[in-house]
Amino acid sequence: SPDGFALLAETDMAFHDTFFKLSEHKRLQAAWKTIRSQNMILMSITSKTHMQQTRQPFQNHQDLLELIKQKNLRNIEATLVAHIEDGMQRALEAIHTLREEA
Repeated sequence: SPDGFALLAETDMAFHDTFFKLSEHKRLQAAWKTIRSQNMILMSITSKTHMQQTRQPFQNHQDLLELIKQKNLRNIEATLVAHIEDGMQRALEAIHTLREEA
């Protein structure tokens, strides 16, 4: 439902905002601030085309938090890279799908 996607987007953005704030890394926070609005736009697009995958970002975030608790740096990096690449792939697929529908 549209309300469900809005809540998902709000929750996802809150996670990212908190993640970067807790990093206490000023350049990383500035980078996030720069791309935050683009991320919101892409999230709104992918939520329309990847409805069946709505739990995937939540699970990715849970996995990442668990690795951070374990201080498993190697797997944190791999999980972050996979999360970013997954988001990029879903965004590209969504844009392609929307172009075909237009």
